[in-house]
Amino acid sequence: MCNSHDKASLILFGFRPTNSFCLEHIIKKSYRAFANDRIVAGSERALFNLKEAMIRKEVYAVGELLLRHSSSSNMVAIFPEKELAGIVITPLPFKDDMRRVPKEDIGYAKRPVVDAAKKLISKSALNNVDFMHDFENPVLKYFFNYLESVSLGRELTGPERDDDMLRMNVDQMLERASTEIRELSLSLPEDEVPEMKQHGVKRVRKETSNQPQMKRKIVDIDEDWIQIYKDGTVAERTNAELKEFLRSIGERIGGKKDDLVDRIHRVIRNYLAKK
Repeated sequence: MCNSHDKASLILFGFRPTNSFCLEHIIKKSYRAFANDRIVAGSERALFNLKEAMIRKEVYAVGELLLRHSSSSNMVAIFPEKELAGIVITPLPFKDDMRRVPKEDIGYAKRPVVDAAKKLISKSALNNVDFMHDFENPVLKYFFNYLESVSLGRELTGPERDDDMLRMNVDQMLERASTEIRELSLSLPEDEVPEMKQHGVKRVRKETSNQPQMKRKIVDIDEDWIQIYKDGTVAERTNAELKEFLRSIGERIGGKKDDLVDRIHRVIRNYLAKK
């Protein structure tokens, strides 16, 4: 941890009660960090004291994480690990990354649906399995067989690499859990279909006739940006320019610069494909 933006750093801003953290804010992968006395003398003791205080007061820290001096910083939540010597760093989302769920979509599944889902999950689970020994990686097996044949001058033995072994056997899965899948499907509520009004047929026809015109409506993109895309120089534009362009075509402007660049590439690529 340091107080500089000139190099990779983690800056603490303050603390909040642990029970105030919203789990729905975990939408990106978290990091684990450890102190190293060989790099920074006394860091292990300092981190230990910080963790003990956070655990005792039941708080988490809010800070700013900079992984590389050339990248953008991120607001993060920092949690102490109780049984290990490190901390967990969780990136906090931007406002645009969060989607509000309509109140009518918030609810709880009924007990029959929950029971059917639990049966399906239990039938699909692999119990008492050691993934390092009970299953062989077909790619590694083929590689080691090939390496052995080259180093010892022997003919390649054993089955050749079969990429199908890496794919899920859907037929076998359906055969094994078909009953549970059927029970879960039958327990789900039917979709509500709105009743048609007496003059609904006419209205539907009118909307259908307008659909082709809506499909043909494409947001125009300036030729300068198309040329920038073709030149591969989108990433060279400033954040303000990228956001201004995305705003002009009705796209989201949240995220890091890499997210903005990827979004622009996708939009222009789709635009040229439909043009």
